[in-house]
Amino acid sequence: DIAWFAAGLLLSRYPEQLKARYPFLDPIPDDEAGLLEQIGAARGCLKAKGQIDYHKAATVLIQDFRSGKIGKISVETPFDTSDDKEKNSDPTFE
Repeated sequence: DIAWFAAGLLLSRYPEQLKARYPFLDPIPDDEAGLLEQIGAARGCLKAKGQIDYHKAATVLIQDFRSGKIGKISVETPFDTSDDKEKNSDPTFE
Protein backbone atom coordinates (compact mmCIF):
# COMPACT_ATOMS: atom_id res chain seq x y z
CA ASP A 1 0.00 0.00 0.00
CA ILE A 2 1.25 3.48 -0.85
CA ALA A 3 0.44 4.88 2.60
CA TRP A 4 2.41 2.09 4.27
CA PHE A 5 5.44 2.92 2.08
CA ALA A 6 5.04 6.65 2.78
CA ALA A 7 4.74 6.03 6.52
CA GLY A 8 7.93 3.95 6.53
CA LEU A 9 9.80 6.51 4.46
CA LEU A 10 8.69 9.40 6.65
CA LEU A 11 9.51 7.57 9.87
CA SER A 12 12.99 6.61 8.70
CA ARG A 13 14.03 9.78 6.87
CA TYR A 14 11.80 12.64 8.02
CA PRO A 15 10.76 12.15 11.66
CA GLU A 16 11.12 15.86 12.46
CA GLN A 17 8.75 16.84 9.64
CA LEU A 18 6.26 14.29 10.95
CA LYS A 19 6.53 15.78 14.43
CA ALA A 20 6.03 19.30 13.05
CA ARG A 21 2.90 18.31 11.11
CA TYR A 22 1.50 15.97 13.75
CA PRO A 23 2.52 17.43 17.14
CA PHE A 24 0.48 14.74 18.91
CA LEU A 25 3.17 12.19 17.94
CA ASP A 26 4.91 11.98 21.28
CA PRO A 27 6.89 9.84 21.08
CA ILE A 28 7.18 9.22 17.37
CA PRO A 29 5.99 5.65 16.69
CA ASP A 30 8.44 2.89 15.86
CA ASP A 31 6.49 1.48 12.92
CA GLU A 32 4.00 2.24 10.17
CA ALA A 33 1.02 0.77 12.01
CA GLY A 34 1.75 2.92 15.05
CA LEU A 35 1.96 6.05 12.93
CA LEU A 36 -1.35 5.37 11.18
CA GLU A 37 -2.95 4.46 14.50
CA GLN A 38 -1.92 7.75 16.13
CA ILE A 39 -2.98 9.80 13.09
CA GLY A 40 -6.30 7.96 13.00
CA ALA A 41 -6.98 8.49 16.70
CA ALA A 42 -6.08 12.18 16.62
CA ARG A 43 -7.95 12.96 13.40
CA GLY A 44 -11.12 11.05 14.29
CA CYS A 45 -10.65 8.26 11.77
CA LEU A 46 -12.75 5.81 13.74
CA LYS A 47 -15.03 2.89 12.98
CA ALA A 48 -17.76 1.49 15.18
CA LYS A 49 -16.79 0.86 18.80
CA GLY A 50 -13.91 3.34 18.54
CA GLN A 51 -11.66 1.16 16.38
CA ILE A 52 -9.14 2.97 14.18
CA ASP A 53 -10.10 3.18 10.51
CA TYR A 54 -6.66 2.62 8.99
CA HIS A 55 -7.93 3.33 5.48
CA LYS A 56 -9.09 6.81 6.48
CA ALA A 57 -5.89 7.43 8.45
CA ALA A 58 -3.87 6.38 5.39
CA THR A 59 -5.90 8.79 3.27
CA VAL A 60 -5.08 11.64 5.69
CA LEU A 61 -1.36 10.82 5.52
CA ILE A 62 -1.32 10.60 1.71
CA GLN A 63 -3.30 13.84 1.31
CA ASP A 64 -0.90 15.66 3.64
CA PHE A 65 2.07 14.15 1.78
CA ARG A 66 0.74 15.10 -1.67
CA SER A 67 -0.25 18.63 -0.66
CA GLY A 68 3.17 19.35 0.85
CA LYS A 69 1.77 19.88 4.36
CA ILE A 70 4.39 17.53 5.80
CA GLY A 71 7.17 19.48 4.10
CA LYS A 72 9.53 19.04 1.20
CA ILE A 73 10.03 15.31 0.92
CA SER A 74 12.16 13.38 -1.56
CA VAL A 75 11.49 9.70 -2.09
CA GLU A 76 14.91 9.28 -3.71
CA THR A 77 18.23 10.44 -2.33
CA PRO A 78 21.79 10.35 -3.67
CA PHE A 79 22.33 7.40 -1.33
CA ASP A 80 19.83 5.30 -3.27
CA THR A 81 22.14 3.30 -5.50
CA SER A 82 21.63 2.30 -9.08
CA ASP A 83 22.05 -1.31 -7.89
CA ASP A 84 18.75 -0.99 -6.02
CA LYS A 85 17.05 0.31 -9.14
CA GLU A 86 18.43 -2.53 -11.22
CA LYS A 87 17.12 -5.11 -8.75
CA ASN A 88 13.65 -3.60 -8.94
CA SER A 89 13.52 -3.07 -12.69
CA ASP A 90 11.40 -5.26 -14.91
CA PRO A 91 13.62 -6.87 -17.59
CA THR A 92 10.72 -7.04 -20.03
CA PHE A 93 10.85 -3.26 -20.43
CA GLU A 94 14.56 -3.04 -21.19
